[in-house]
Amino acid sequence: ETQLIVGEFYPKAYPKAAQEEGRFNAPNAYKVIAVLDLDGDGKLEVVVASSYYEEEATTIYQCDSKKIEELLSVACGV
Repeated sequence: ETQLIVGEFYPKAYPKAAQEEGRFNAPNAYKVIAVLDLDGDGKLEVVVASSYYEEEATTIYQCDSKKIEELLSVACGV
């Protein structure tokens, strides 16, 4: 079974009127940068890099067949 670790859905862009009202909708970009056993417990962790307008983050997730859990995250941005 495929599970979504992290992501966003944008069904449609803001209409021009909403943009003129000052709404800003820059999507996050996600990239899997590593899949490895970081803590030696025999389970793989997934390391994901993400970026947004003026921010970058790296997050470690532990995945099993029932749940996905965020273990650690570090971010830097304005």
